[in-house]
Amino acid sequence: MRNLKSELAAGKVLLGVYIYLPWVEAVEIAGYAGYDVLLINTEHGAIDASDAQALVLAAQGAGIAPIWRVSGVNRGEIKKALDWGAAGVFVPEIRTAEDAALVVEAARYPPAGQRGVDPRRPTRYGMADKRAYMQRANDEVVVC
Repeated sequence: MRNLKSELAAGKVLLGVYIYLPWVEAVEIAGYAGYDVLLINTEHGAIDASDAQALVLAAQGAGIAPIWRVSGVNRGEIKKALDWGAAGVFVPEIRTAEDAALVVEAARYPPAGQRGVDPRRPTRYGMADKRAYMQRANDEVVVC
């Protein structure tokens, strides 16, 4: 998976596209056209969690990093988005420092957060080295 933090730190300008509809082909076209980031809008668009998972897979296959816009400060939605392979989460409605802390806590594994490890695709269904995966995920996850 792409490491957006490393790309930004290296000074790369990233080009993104926003998607409101569950159209896998549009995601693949965006990736093949050279877009870097896909923002999957499950807050306002016609995309549910199942659709978003398909869009994440399409994005990864086309070389575009998927960022999942959740509906708000919701630990469960944040964990689900990341467990299903999103490179990061976009969280609207953050109003307080406590909200921001909860979001970061939900997006990171211990000791930096409280996210639990689930044997899903990013962990190769439990076959990846758990510690190495957790460290890499903490280093690379994008929270905005």
